[in-house]
Formats: sequence, C-alpha cells, structure tokens
Amino acid sequence: MQILSYMRRHRQTIFRSVLCIILFMLAGILIQWCIPSSSSFAFKGRLFYSGLALAFSLFLWNYSRFYIGAFCLYTIIFLSSSLMPILTGQHVQRAEVTAAYLIGSALFLFFTDLIYIGRHIRKKSLCRVLDGFLYVCLGTALLFPLLIWGYYAVSGHVLSATIVLTLFQTNGSESLAYLKSQNLSIWGGRS
Repeated sequence: MQILSYMRRHRQTIFRSVLCIILFMLAGILIQWCIPSSSSFAFKGRLFYSGLALAFSLFLWNYSRFYIGAFCLYTIIFLSSSLMPILTGQHVQRAEVTAAYLIGSALFLFFTDLIYIGRHIRKKSLCRVLDGFLYVCLGTALLFPLLIWGYYAVSGHVLSATIVLTLFQTNGSESLAYLKSQNLSIWGGRS
C-alpha cells in the first residue's frame, strides 16, 4: 500500500526517469542502426544501465536544461570521433560506435555526479578545490576525441593505433621535422 502512495506522489519523477532510460536506449539503438555493419547490436545491457545512471544524474541535477545540453554535447563529441573513419571511407563497427557513446556518457555522468556530491561538502575551500579538479578531469577526458578530430583536420587521416605507435617510436628531432612540414595554422583555427 505504501508503494502505491509513493508512486502517486512521485508520479512525475518516475515518469521522467523511465522516459529518460527509454530515450537513452533508443538513441543508442538508433545510432547502431544507422551504421551499416554485419555485426549485431552491441552492449544492449550496458545501454540500459547507462540510461539508468543518466536518469539518476538528471534527478540529482533537477532536470536542468544546461545539464541536459552539456550531456548531449559531451556525448556527441565522443560519438563523432568514433564515426570519423566514415569520412575517409573506412568501415566502422557498431561495437566501436556504441562504446564511444557509452564511454562519453559514462565519463560525463561520473564526473558530474562527483561534482554534485562535492558541492555538498561543508568546508568551502575543499569544495572549490575538488570542484576545480573534477572540471579539469572532465575537460581532460574531452581532449581525447578532440585530439582525434585535430589530427584529422591537419593530416586528412584518421588517427590509428599504427600512427600512435609510430609517434611513440620517434625521437624529438623527427617529431620537430614532422611538425615543421605540417600546416600548424589549422590547429590554431586559422586557415
């Protein structure tokens, strides 16, 4: 009987949470459906759990439009870096795209939930330091997909494991010679 009265009182919150989970899962399935691949749909269970985490985070942040927009932007940046090989005519696996979607959303949710928890620390100086540290972590995680986009903008090629291994095997003078041969004004945003 108490469960029914609780559900009546919090009907809107329950509806929003269920809708959030459904929309997150549908977005993940739609993203996979748009990728022409012979592999089956990947990470179905993880889509549900990530949708559940998103519903919890949205509840914590009181369904803030800014939070929803930041979540969408952050996730889209991660997702776009996984779709970049399509620009060069390469084949993309559904699992790679779904993994990028889940990683982008999981990183955003993890750090923003920690920010939310950190804001409830009574000692304001510790709260500010923790807040700043977590925002730096959130931004640092975003550098990885942006680096992939930056490499593509400069070289016209998708960053691959072979290229990364080659970069680790070079010395300083080889790296400097490579950078001198590139149009670095593109990295700065000037064409």
